[in-house]
Amino acid sequence: MNIDVPGLSESFESFGLSSVHPTASTSGATRSDELVEGICRLLEHPGRPAHAARTLARADRLFSELDRRIRSGEPLPSTWLASVVRSSVPPDERGIAYDYATHCYDSVSEALREAGGVVAAWRALAEAGRYWRRLNDALVERSPLPEPWLREPLRE
Repeated sequence: MNIDVPGLSESFESFGLSSVHPTASTSGATRSDELVEGICRLLEHPGRPAHAARTLARADRLFSELDRRIRSGEPLPSTWLASVVRSSVPPDERGIAYDYATHCYDSVSEALREAGGVVAAWRALAEAGRYWRRLNDALVERSPLPEPWLREPLRE
């Protein structure tokens, strides 16, 4: 279903978001929650292979927006228990959980930026989907945030 809003050139569906889901103002969900939902939906059900490049670009836009929001300190998605442990740990005290989350983040980011034709885009969607599921599942289970999303402690 497309909703036409004057001055808005793209529909909700073009970003992987559904217009029938409650909005942040009515359900308590944040924009970050909506972005995670949209990324999950696009990567779990990427549609037809013929549209793989366009779907890959949509997923990349959603992931990029989520990345910008988290880096700027906006609230994490409410489903991520990592939000409870958002503070940064000194680099020399980080362990395998940080490495795993960072590897998944890097792999999703790299796969979403894949260039090429239909076959390359379809493979990139599959790879991005695998690593996104791993990252999202880890963060839901209270994994620490990947390194790019860590906030360094304030120095006094």
